Amino acid sequence: MGTPFTMLIVVCPIIFFTFATFFGRLPQICTPTSFLFRSKGINIVELLNRLDRRFTKGRIAQSAPRLTRYLVYKEYPIVLIFFVSVLIGGSILFVPAIWPLIPWYHKIVISLLLPLPHIFIHLCNKSGPDAPHIITISSYTKNVSRYPYDYKLFHPNIYCKTCQFPKPARSKHCSLCRACVARADHHCIWVNNCLGRGNYKYFLALLLSTAALLAYVVLLAYLTLKPQVKDHYLQYPAWHAEPSMLLFNSQLNSGRDGWANRTLMQIDGWLDTIATALLIGGFARCSVGLLALLTAPLPAGLFAYHTCLIWAGMTTNESAKWNAWREEIVGGLAYVAPIAGNGENSQSSQHQWDEKSAWPKRSRQFLVLTSDGLPPRNLQPEIKAVVGEHVDWRRCRSLKEVDNIYNLGVWQNLTDVLL
Repeated sequence: MGTPFTMLIVVCPIIFFTFATFFGRLPQICTPTSFLFRSKGINIVELLNRLDRRFTKGRIAQSAPRLTRYLVYKEYPIVLIFFVSVLIGGSILFVPAIWPLIPWYHKIVISLLLPLPHIFIHLCNKSGPDAPHIITISSYTKNVSRYPYDYKLFHPNIYCKTCQFPKPARSKHCSLCRACVARADHHCIWVNNCLGRGNYKYFLALLLSTAALLAYVVLLAYLTLKPQVKDHYLQYPAWHAEPSMLLFNSQLNSGRDGWANRTLMQIDGWLDTIATALLIGGFARCSVGLLALLTAPLPAGLFAYHTCLIWAGMTTNESAKWNAWREEIVGGLAYVAPIAGNGENSQSSQHQWDEKSAWPKRSRQFLVLTSDGLPPRNLQPEIKAVVGEHVDWRRCRSLKEVDNIYNLGVWQNLTDVLL
């Protein structure tokens, strides 16, 4: 009974931190996950730093950045190899163990689900100059005319010194891939590649197929272990806890202590069931099924997070930028002004590529950051060309006052992602 309980203690905090990291940064979701994100990012990290300084004299804090840079900021497929190895190893252990115990229709479903994550990993991992998410000189014109600049997150004439061209709207240069990425979402260490326009849809399919596979593994483990565990309870009743004698004792179950006793008896029953399943199913069925149960919320939660991003009309990269703007807005340092001609005068207010873009929305606002919290003064010529000479700057007090031109509605956002 100690092994499952230990696994729960180890895995549950990982799920908590992952959930807070995914959802706490999204500007549309303020509470309670933003509080969890701040607690995770500030309070808990400071507590860990104090413990590190006390017990190891700061050695962990010194080595952690080097390990992080090695795993995250180096183009090494270590995490990808680990991910694929876990998928293959779990399949080799689990499928032969449950195959004789499941009916034909479950065999068909599991046979269809098993290869899907590997297929989508391969599609996500495709890179090079011919990859659809990589911006090259030959594909620059097509990519730069796809989205207009919003003058909040993306501005024209921001030159990429590595790629030797101005960055298109919604793009980002990746130092690992050594290229500018169209509609850049993030660099994913699990597939060892950048995710952007063209392969982002395969990443969504990878998350969904992995979550579905893990959930189905849990289902098959439950269906094959349940009758065997039940038979074990009937054959060896003396081996198992008998909470019913305590559960129906009126003295033990009265008041607050009775509720505590019932809870403890329930937990004891669960742990006894898991221990019996481990005894019967062994590592191949029970341990793999339990690991799938504890890890399935991770790809499912990440898929839900990206669904929220699609709903909001933004990428992970843009979500981080909006989150940074939200902090500046709270600090009273952000000002907004209407674009000259209300965004319709292309000669004075819009960049030349915006005229060629088929995107149905154009920006009507210019968002600027000040250092002293006062209205902007001594504007740069590039800003004057967009907002005009005489402009009424207004302090921005909420992200709700700022329009996101890349949000066209759920279905159009989804169409833009899938095409």
